[in-house]
Amino acid sequence: MKKLNKFFAILVALAMMATLCVMSAFAAEDEVPTGTDQTAQLVKYLQAGEGVDRPDATFNFTLTALEGNPASIDTVNVAIPASSMTKDANGDYIGSKTIAEIFNGVTFPKAGEYKFTADEVAPTFTQGANDELICDDDTFEVHVYVKNTDDGTAIDKVSVSDGTDKIDPTEKKDTADEGQDNDGKNIGFSFTNTYKKNLVTDDDDDNGVLNVKKNVTGDYADKTYQFDFDLAYTLPAANAGTVKYRIDRGETKGTVQTATASPIDAQLANGDKLVIVAMPQGTTWNVTENLASATVQNKDSYLASSDKYMPATAPTKGQDLATTNQILSAADAVVVTNALDNTDVTPTGILINNLPYIVLALVAVGGMVAYVVSRRKEEE
Repeated sequence: MKKLNKFFAILVALAMMATLCVMSAFAAEDEVPTGTDQTAQLVKYLQAGEGVDRPDATFNFTLTALEGNPASIDTVNVAIPASSMTKDANGDYIGSKTIAEIFNGVTFPKAGEYKFTADEVAPTFTQGANDELICDDDTFEVHVYVKNTDDGTAIDKVSVSDGTDKIDPTEKKDTADEGQDNDGKNIGFSFTNTYKKNLVTDDDDDNGVLNVKKNVTGDYADKTYQFDFDLAYTLPAANAGTVKYRIDRGETKGTVQTATASPIDAQLANGDKLVIVAMPQGTTWNVTENLASATVQNKDSYLASSDKYMPATAPTKGQDLATTNQILSAADAVVVTNALDNTDVTPTGILINNLPYIVLALVAVGGMVAYVVSRRKEEE
């Protein structure tokens, strides 16, 4: 029995030690600062994507004092202009402010622990008619530890939590995409915004924000045949916006339609256009003409080419043309021409175009014959 009691006493002691360790860990998690005024920073990530213009915006944040602070410092305002942010490898933008910069000009009247909540507030945004800026609604708690110095007071350490866990306020990612985890939770002391810029024109605009025009050349070319085209596109990750288009037949504008998926299929004859009237900026696109499967007469005598964005290896006669991938950053246009090689077509009759020359040749020959006959008669 004594041995049993001794065994239980040991178990209780071990349990108490484990509890103390856990409590110490939680206390350490709560109390130990994790950054200095220079290393701790508020980071702003802006997801936009390659080819998207930098927005004319200033991102604003407010640190609001919590009760129990050693002295009255109500709010501290922070601004990060988009113009000060740097572009990352994916075409997104990153900016930051250190704690020293945030509290620059703020006087802490005495030493102690100052607590604040940090929120993003409405940005100052010059918004286009079709632009959208989605702001972060996360809130952080910031603890600023102020110490006495020979010159008064100064920030010693900083700690930040997201309301549940303590986070590392010194962490700053290389790309905006890395600023959030797979669940969309911010990493570190950071806020992530999304900028959506859509290029839109009037439905009746002649050229839209992107258009593909068809030209057919050659004396024997079929200018009524509708060649098959695909316009493939990939929307930017930050903006799965709407794509709208129409097909113009010569001077007659078509009905505007909403694209449901990539690619957009169009059949274009000489002078026709595929006109995109709405597409998110930053969309990657390319055009393919499916000439190899065409049923036009003398198909293998047509050579497809583009006025720009030609592939590194140009197609041969009768083969498909695929332009190189492009990113839509502004209004653009491409002209695809099918040139029929006249030498591949052998006429089998009298050419009406050459008839006047034939007549002149016959008149000349007739005149020569008449002259010869006349001379012989004179000699006889």
